[in-house]
Amino acid sequence: MQPIQIDVYQPPAGHPLEGSVLSIFRCRAQTPYRHETILPKGNVDLLFNLGEPVHGVGLQAEPYIATQGSAWIGGLKTRPYSVHPQAAMDLVGISLRADACAGLLPLSPGEILNLEVHGLSPSAGLATISEQLYDIESFGDQCAFLMRWLTGRLRLVRGADLVRHACALLRRSRADDAVRATARAMAVSPRHLRRLMDQHVGVGPAEYVRLSRFIDSLHRMASPQRTLAEVALSAGYYDQAHFCRDFRSFAGITPQEYRAQAGGPVVGHILKE
Repeated sequence: MQPIQIDVYQPPAGHPLEGSVLSIFRCRAQTPYRHETILPKGNVDLLFNLGEPVHGVGLQAEPYIATQGSAWIGGLKTRPYSVHPQAAMDLVGISLRADACAGLLPLSPGEILNLEVHGLSPSAGLATISEQLYDIESFGDQCAFLMRWLTGRLRLVRGADLVRHACALLRRSRADDAVRATARAMAVSPRHLRRLMDQHVGVGPAEYVRLSRFIDSLHRMASPQRTLAEVALSAGYYDQAHFCRDFRSFAGITPQEYRAQAGGPVVGHILKE
């Protein structure tokens, strides 16, 4: 039996938030587990702690404590980070697409790269949302409430459509120089493409390609019958050695070590009781 219960909701097709919101999720655990390592997943999170305090270790900041009722932003990650629940956990989160979240955030994606941002100003509105979520019992009602709130927050950001298109091309590209090929296809310079990506996503196009390939490999590794060589080839790596080097740079462990330790309810999460 898993120590943590996960509920997930995804916006329906055709909804205005479909392209920006990956999912709304709720994580509950009555018996605290000792440690959770979360690998880069290519998303930005808005998080609301409705339960007991959660301790975390970020990448560029001091360890933090998310008390009951607190809300924070988890920026795009390029390295693993750790979470240490202290007691029963009740966490609600909104997982946003890194390439399409700028219109929903109170901060630029580039400002929150590899950060857990706490203590936001009242104008961000997250603390108020957390208070209201606390009084809503069912996960379905929480999702409906959050979808209404997010729809009201959604704003147009100049260059956002261009960046989404660029990211889609970068994810699909198998060119030796995906950045130049994408810039050429979009009739912009590589420098202009880097500037747009830094502003809207938080990382440049070359790093985005590497991160996307790593995330793709994580999901492919969830099929135990696939060998690491097959995963490497299908995810777009030159060979298994290239795959292992890149995987370790993002995960801090080798693909073999990840496979031995994984097995939780969510790809990219490693739980230890």
